[in-house]
Amino acid sequence: MSFSNSDSSLLNTIKRKSWFQKIIILFLCFSLSLYPIFRNIDTGLALSQFQNHKLFLEKKSWFYNPWQYRPFCPMLVEGIYFVYDHTVEKVISIKRVAKIISPSHFFISSNYSLFLNNTLDDFMPEGYAKKYHGKPLNDAIWQEYMKYFVVFIIFRFLLHSIIYLLAFEYFKLFLKSHWIAFIGILFLSFSIGNSYRHSDFSFNTYMDVILYLWAGIVIIKQKSLWIHLSIIMLIGITNRESCVFIPLLYVASDFIINKFKINWKVVLNTGLAYSVFVVGFFLIRQYYGFRDAPIVGNFHKFIENLTDYSVHSEHFAVVSVFPLISLLAFPKVNIHLKIFFAILIPLWYLVHYYSFIVYEARYLLVPMALVYLPMSLQLFEQKLIKSIQTAHE
Repeated sequence: MSFSNSDSSLLNTIKRKSWFQKIIILFLCFSLSLYPIFRNIDTGLALSQFQNHKLFLEKKSWFYNPWQYRPFCPMLVEGIYFVYDHTVEKVISIKRVAKIISPSHFFISSNYSLFLNNTLDDFMPEGYAKKYHGKPLNDAIWQEYMKYFVVFIIFRFLLHSIIYLLAFEYFKLFLKSHWIAFIGILFLSFSIGNSYRHSDFSFNTYMDVILYLWAGIVIIKQKSLWIHLSIIMLIGITNRESCVFIPLLYVASDFIINKFKINWKVVLNTGLAYSVFVVGFFLIRQYYGFRDAPIVGNFHKFIENLTDYSVHSEHFAVVSVFPLISLLAFPKVNIHLKIFFAILIPLWYLVHYYSFIVYEARYLLVPMALVYLPMSLQLFEQKLIKSIQTAHE
């Protein structure tokens, strides 16, 4: 087959447009990963991460139970810090990096007095030097501070990138259009960006979202489940105890889809996953030492969560009207989404509302990513296809 000059010109134009689109999409993804970080620094309590991280390393976490029992992300931060210090720092000094990114480049409007009666100055370099080194700021302490600040940003950026990648793959399981899946990523980015209240960098929350999306994908695809679930639960129990619902989603999905027949292989896999959870739960507490939780759940907290306007305002900023759209979508969406909604949503709200006053709306990111967004997007796509078909009749 031969091509005319006009055909060749058309092909070149298509290729150029394809590359241009890829560049635009990469830039968008880069922006979507950075936006929530900057918002967390500007209007959240991101700089308190220095104190929380140092206290964890000293085994003196503020909320010892459960913060001290969540070592996965702090250990990853230390690993990234080590790699950064022995690679990037050798090529580009932190003094040069600080000219581009440092706390002084942000207009920080958060009220840090809400956090252990500290002020913003306690989390700036001078306060950091005084609090953790007991002496005035010098060049070595300033460099340590700035390297941690950069590492915190790098780690959150990586977490966001992995969330978006997994969310895209997860959304595609229910959607025909990749562009609609990408729109879901846009909504998810704004949800993450609005989940800053009373929150430091909150790495374990975003790792939690990653684990639930990962679990959702493997539960639906049914590939090497026992391996994936074991790894997910091993990471989960060292990250945040809310991973406890993941094996339940797996066994409930299989039980309902197979018309309430017991699959003993699935039961065995679920038992293995919960064994990892239970063993990990007690080993971590044995290592760090068990302490009672400073906040004890009760029915009054549950009622206060239901009646507090501030709680609902913060929650709306993260999930918007997507829970209501999900209710409308429920009869028409994929069976897995129906099961995830019916099992996870009541338990998630019940546990969190009973345990503490949920001003930190970031805790709703798991329901948003795993349930609300894909259900809403699938309904939207169905309505869109139907309207197109009607227009062509």
